[in-house]
Amino acid sequence: MIERADQLVLEYVSKVADAAHGVLRTDQRLDFVGRLRIRIEEERRGSADLATVRKVIARFGDPGVLLQREVQRLAAGEQEAARHSRERPAPGPSRAPRPASRGGPPAGRPAAADDFGDSATEVFPAVVDDATQITPVTNVTPLRPVTPSRPPRPPRPARPLPRGAVPGSFGPSPGAVRAPLAARLRRVNPTSADGRDISTILRNDRREVVGMGLLILAGLLIPFPLPYVAIFPFPVLVWAAGALTVLASEGWIFQDRLTGLVAPIAAYLAGGVLLGALRSSEEPAVGLQAFVDSFWHVSGLMFMLGAVGGVLWLAYRLLNPPPPPPRRQPLGTVR
Repeated sequence: MIERADQLVLEYVSKVADAAHGVLRTDQRLDFVGRLRIRIEEERRGSADLATVRKVIARFGDPGVLLQREVQRLAAGEQEAARHSRERPAPGPSRAPRPASRGGPPAGRPAAADDFGDSATEVFPAVVDDATQITPVTNVTPLRPVTPSRPPRPPRPARPLPRGAVPGSFGPSPGAVRAPLAARLRRVNPTSADGRDISTILRNDRREVVGMGLLILAGLLIPFPLPYVAIFPFPVLVWAAGALTVLASEGWIFQDRLTGLVAPIAAYLAGGVLLGALRSSEEPAVGLQAFVDSFWHVSGLMFMLGAVGGVLWLAYRLLNPPPPPPRRQPLGTVR
C-alpha cells in the first residue's frame, strides 16, 4: 500500500517536472520540484492511505497552474532584485597613489584621509632645506568608477495569476477556477484531472476498476434468463460481489461508495413502483396482480439504468476526488 501511495506522488511530481522542462532553467526546475516534493510529504504526514494521498495531490491542482504560479514568483523576485540594484549607492572614488617625498610617508603606505574623508583636497606639508624647496601636491583628480558596458537585462514580464491564486504558494487557489494554459505550460494528458488520468487509474486502482466492472456486468445480465443460485438470481450475486469489492476499495470516501451502490437499488424500487403503477392498466390482470406484473416487467430495466448511473458516479469521483475538509484552526487564532 505504501508503494502505491509513493507511486502516485512520484507520478504527480514527474508531470510537474515535465511541464517545467523548457520553461524554467535547470537549477530553478530542480529547486521547484524539490520544494514541491517536500511540501507534499509534509501534507501527507507519512500516510499510506491512497484516498488521503489523492486528496493531498488534488489540493495542489493542475501541474500547469502550479508551474504558472512559480513563474510568477520568480518574475516578481527578479523585479525586486532589479529595483534594489538601482537603489544601491555607487562605490566611492578610488584614490590614486601619491609619490614618495622627503618627510612624507614612505612609498607603498596609503596616506591617511583628512577629517572629512576627501583625499582630493589633501595638502601635504613641504619640507624646506637649504638646497631644495618642494612644491606641495594639490588637486589630485580622483578616478571615476567603472560603469558596466551595457545595462542589465530587464526581467521577463510575468503572466497574470488565476483568480484567487497567491504568488509563491503551493496550495490550491481559493476558487476552483481552471484557466486554459499555453501548450508548453500544460504538457499533460488531456484526459487528466487534478494530476490523474485514465491510464494511471487502470494501472494503480485495479480493485476499484474490478468493482465497477462487476456492477456493470450485473446490470447487463438482467435481460438473460440465467438460473438461480439457491434462492438468489445470478445477477444479484454478481452485484453483491461488486458491492463488496467497492466497499473494500480505498479510492473513494464512504459517502461516494454508498451513493454508487444505492443507485441501482433506488432505481429498482422507486422506478419500478412508479412505472409499474403507470403501466398497470396495460396488463391483462386487474387490481394488485396487474401492478405486480407491471412492476416485474419494468424493474429489471430500472436496475440496469441505476447500475450504469452508479458506476458513472464512481468513475467521476475516481477521476475527480472531492477536496479535503478545511483545517480547523486552534482556539485563540484570529483570521
